[in-house]
Amino acid sequence: MSQVTTSWTPLDPSVMRNHQRAYELLGNDLLKIFEFVEPVQPNAACFGHQIYQLLLRINTEFESICKLACGRLKIQPEKNNDWNFDVYEKLQDRDGKWSREPEFPTPVGNLSDYRFDIYSWGELISPLSTYATPLKLNGEKSTRKSGWYSDYNDVKHSREKEFNKANLENLITSFCGLVAILDWQGIKVNRWIPETVGNEIVVGEKFGYFVIGADQSISQRVYF
Repeated sequence: MSQVTTSWTPLDPSVMRNHQRAYELLGNDLLKIFEFVEPVQPNAACFGHQIYQLLLRINTEFESICKLACGRLKIQPEKNNDWNFDVYEKLQDRDGKWSREPEFPTPVGNLSDYRFDIYSWGELISPLSTYATPLKLNGEKSTRKSGWYSDYNDVKHSREKEFNKANLENLITSFCGLVAILDWQGIKVNRWIPETVGNEIVVGEKFGYFVIGADQSISQRVYF
């Protein structure tokens, strides 16, 4: 059962905008990948340097947001500065009471409940579904670590041996995981992504690749 958190720190607007901007840049770069590799199941295993670089950036931002959420919920590592998945997985068992804009609804459910639908992908993506498993006991290996996150760590530390894990499926699932953690704690992400045209930044509506719902009973919302 989730614990109700009554003590939380409101997010500074400049911090929120910093992470929104990071999301926008990552989203634009993901769309560039889609210009060359169509996001469909037959291309799931496609891998390469551009996908590898973007995979690292997306997961670095995911870890940054997890650390931010932990700080707001008073979750700390047992050892100083020992931030890792063993700390981040505890977010599943906490309720984030984040401030939100009036038109930005609070998700129904926990991080493990997030579902994403990508046009032509053929199946829903549940990036944090493993969070639904029981929290590990002392000394036991975590059973909550998602496959895409493990693959990211493998290829980050050994690209020569694990390069094929920098593939399209892990890239897309990682991005969905990032959107889930952003949405969960009230950092608004949407399909209005600034584009650079010449020396000007204009806001244009992108095609809605991603549809998000915190569970299957609520209205789905287009974010990208």
